[in-house]
Amino acid sequence: MRLKYNKLKAIKGAMRAIIAIARKLIIRIRRILINNEPYRIGAC
Repeated sequence: MRLKYNKLKAIKGAMRAIIAIARKLIIRIRRILINNEPYRIGAC
């Protein structure tokens, strides 16, 4: 995620990059909770 953040930060700015990464995290957390599965680091 850090690489994705740095790319977005360079293109769109820090605030937009933070929002984009936060949305990605929310989607991952939601999928984990709905499907009742463990979090896997590095899995998309």
